[in-house]
Amino acid sequence: MTATRRSLLVAGPAFAALSAGARPAGAQAYPARPIRVLVPFAPGGVSDIAARLLAEGLNRRTGASVLVENRPGAGGIIGTDAAAKAAPDGYTVLVATNGEVAINPAVYPSLPYDAQRDLKPLAMLTETPLMWVASAASGHPKLEELLAAARARPGEVNYASPGNGTMNHLTGEWFAMAAGIRLQQIPYRGGAPAAMAIASGEVPFGVVAVSSGLAHVQGGRMRALAATSARRSALLPDVPTVMESGIPDFDASIWVGLFVPAAANDAAAAWLEREALEVVREPEFEAKLATIGAIPVPMAGAALTKRVREDAARFLEIVRRSDIRPG
Repeated sequence: MTATRRSLLVAGPAFAALSAGARPAGAQAYPARPIRVLVPFAPGGVSDIAARLLAEGLNRRTGASVLVENRPGAGGIIGTDAAAKAAPDGYTVLVATNGEVAINPAVYPSLPYDAQRDLKPLAMLTETPLMWVASAASGHPKLEELLAAARARPGEVNYASPGNGTMNHLTGEWFAMAAGIRLQQIPYRGGAPAAMAIASGEVPFGVVAVSSGLAHVQGGRMRALAATSARRSALLPDVPTVMESGIPDFDASIWVGLFVPAAANDAAAAWLEREALEVVREPEFEAKLATIGAIPVPMAGAALTKRVREDAARFLEIVRRSDIRPG
């Protein structure tokens, strides 16, 4: 791995710059100057890694100069708002999760942006499965035993999540509604602390990303009960899905997508959508995502727009029924 490439994947919170490749003399077609990719979280998370892999791929494929800027704060709201209000010239794009565009609008009574009005979805990039897990000390090796415990003690069975209003939290509440049970969420400050609480036996169950829980599962400190996605995780192929365990139509995961301001230049948006999807389809992109438990999902803008609307409606219903409030 070259020094430039290595620095891209581990760069700090300012900019991760990819050098521009050679361009024809006098070329004015988009992109004629560097493209800025805003990530509304600190470096190291799945959206940040996806953004850097996308930037690297665009540079390699097209010679474009791509800058990744981390703009964390307020659960992704600050960076998302900055992208929504950016000039619609195609030179500022957003790489965000369903949390910023579908969950935050349901959880927060007011936001400085309207995700469906102010942002245009261009392409889904990745999906990260979540999973129900149990502490090895809990003695609950199957999802059916979690259900039985919750039915025997309504509202008394605790599960950990990375925080109030996160995808993990809403997945837990969605599962409880679908199964006809009541669970008690215990919020932590992030995926790693939540996973550690489960692994140590502090909390018996939890909803964690495969990337947060895999090492604990492999080390025997927690048991994977079920994947919440529609298909099994390639990293844990023997772990059934929630649907396989008897809860129909259950498909919950953290996805990452590419967005531009709603009024973005059509030619720029078309270029970004086309080239991003080509990067996502590359074997190298898939191989690097596999190391963090994510999978590539080359979904075009029209389909992602539909997914955002469906997710937003579903999460709003879950938030209302569970009375979820900002943490």
